[in-house]
Amino acid sequence: MTMLARIYPDASCEIIFTEEEWKVAYIMRQRKKPPIQPITLAIMVNLIAQMGGYLNRTHDTEPGPTVLWVGLQRLRNFTLAQRVYKQLIE
Repeated sequence: MTMLARIYPDASCEIIFTEEEWKVAYIMRQRKKPPIQPITLAIMVNLIAQMGGYLNRTHDTEPGPTVLWVGLQRLRNFTLAQRVYKQLIE
């Protein structure tokens, strides 16, 4: 995932993530409604890294495997929570 984002930063994030996953990540980090078109893979990896503790400062290096691993776990939890919430309100 990290290497793909570095080699193809402008690729659609939907080559790896589902629509539900990227929209949840966008909402959780940006605190606003997600765009209609999928975000880029580079943006998605950055959002996941931020969920894992990456600070995303201008002088920071690329996120490492630990923050991405933690971010992916949190994304999974947020996505599961959204599914449960949708089932409860239906």
